[in-house]
Amino acid sequence: MRDFDTSVVKSFTATAPIEDKCQLGLRDCPDLLFSMPNESNANMTVNSLIAFEERMTHHGLEGVFHVVSPSGNVLNMFREPGMCTSDAIKTWCEDVIAKGVHDLLDTSNPTCHGICDCDRINMIWSGEVLLNSCTEALKQDLKPVQHPA
Repeated sequence: MRDFDTSVVKSFTATAPIEDKCQLGLRDCPDLLFSMPNESNANMTVNSLIAFEERMTHHGLEGVFHVVSPSGNVLNMFREPGMCTSDAIKTWCEDVIAKGVHDLLDTSNPTCHGICDCDRINMIWSGEVLLNSCTEALKQDLKPVQHPA
């Protein structure tokens, strides 16, 4: 998803079908769905990551999974999942949504790009794709518990 200059109605009309295609997940490959450790396809994690990366790249959402650090290093979550700590992911989400992504072109003078509404949309869509690429058991385990106010 990238920003383009048009009216709100035309923008919605153009993005609605894109959103639908992007959010499908790996449902057409049930043997590759991410699953709980006790489920039958739990041993397919590597194959699932490869299929998920292909889907994200095909739909232009792979950038969400490339964590850019202040030093200019990029952590590809698909290729180095063991390096994805909860702190690194939390910081990355804050950068994308609230602070701005670090500029890779000028590491001698660390700056951040401005906040982009399209980056926020891509973050939301990629999260939905990820959930839609999970078995129902894992999806229920991952969804946050709603606590009464």
